Amino acid sequence: MKDLEIQMNLIQLIMENKGNPLFLKKLSDYAQQLMQEQDWWDDLSETQKNFVHKSAKQIDEGKVVPNAVVREEIKKRLSKP
Repeated sequence: MKDLEIQMNLIQLIMENKGNPLFLKKLSDYAQQLMQEQDWWDDLSETQKNFVHKSAKQIDEGKVVPNAVVREEIKKRLSKP
């Protein structure tokens, strides 16, 4: 079914059930829930997606520094006079 057909079917359902507030409320709640469940990945730019892919590759290759090591290095640098 094409998008336009789906939209027309939804409009028809809404018009046929405009006297049924429970149906309209449930339909509205369901639509809101679907919109909130969007995948965050789809909202990322291509640059951000590439960065995530590159970072995952570096992790797989063991090219990472543990958080504890980074924190210790920062602590040392901050404590120098």
